[in-house]
Amino acid sequence: MEKLTAGIIRDWASGTVGWWTTRQLDEDLEVGSPEGKNVRRVSLHRMCQDGAIEKHPHQEGKYRYIRKDYHKLNPKADPGNVLSLHWPYAREDGTSFGLNRVKIYPKSVIVLAGVSNACKTAWCLNFLVENMEHHHCMYMTNELSDEEFVDRMSNFEWAELTNGDGEWKFDAVEHFENYHDILQPDAVNIIDYLDPGENPYYIGVLIDQIRQKLNKGIAVIAIQKRITSWIDKEGNKKYSYAEYGTGGQYSEHRARLVLHFDPTEDHHYTMLIKKSKVYGLNGRRFKFDIIKNGSTFHHIEEMEE
Repeated sequence: MEKLTAGIIRDWASGTVGWWTTRQLDEDLEVGSPEGKNVRRVSLHRMCQDGAIEKHPHQEGKYRYIRKDYHKLNPKADPGNVLSLHWPYAREDGTSFGLNRVKIYPKSVIVLAGVSNACKTAWCLNFLVENMEHHHCMYMTNELSDEEFVDRMSNFEWAELTNGDGEWKFDAVEHFENYHDILQPDAVNIIDYLDPGENPYYIGVLIDQIRQKLNKGIAVIAIQKRITSWIDKEGNKKYSYAEYGTGGQYSEHRARLVLHFDPTEDHHYTMLIKKSKVYGLNGRRFKFDIIKNGSTFHHIEEMEE
């Protein structure tokens, strides 16, 4: 292995996001010898003195790389530069979720939160199909195999999904982590779904990484939501759904639009507009059905709270 130097340690630190530990550094750079640990100790001390990193105020052996680069906002930017997006709706009866008034600008993040099997993937695939003729779209999945994806897409009989060569009119890939590595900065990126692993609150960092990679494009990010069940006094099984998706409030900080999906006791679904930048939209909830093997929204109606 290459001899450990201060330059190698500085390069490693510059590629980190958030807080990291000397143990992580040692594992990644295979620092095991007394000589190597001394190089690491001296290097980190000098980087602290130089203002390249800072120590954690309360946890020993924990550091953060200090980033001083920034994007200067342009006073001549065009506020009319809004993406022309096509939102999922019920094609058979024309009912919709009322999202046409939402303005989505470049570099925006949309978060979809829902429990397992609460139609997040159905919404993602509908959004993909609605926009594939208008934008370069990239769909990223960590659940569907090639065969299952083809099976799911075969239910979209109303759309021509492939070009003359038999290839998809969009990019569809299997991916599991570090989505910002393959994200297309100028495309409509759909991540189904984002899993932060052992530390759910790390999801805020992951969403930051994704947003920082965007240029003219956007990211639609599906995340899981916790479900709790119990038996009531009459012996009936009841369910309640978390107020936030994985990572709590950290999952919504960067989002310009947040939608929550939940099943109902009478076997329907609901979609809540949890966060938007349009007056009168926040808090509106819609009830709907999914038909045709999970491919088509049906009979969308607003619920009165």
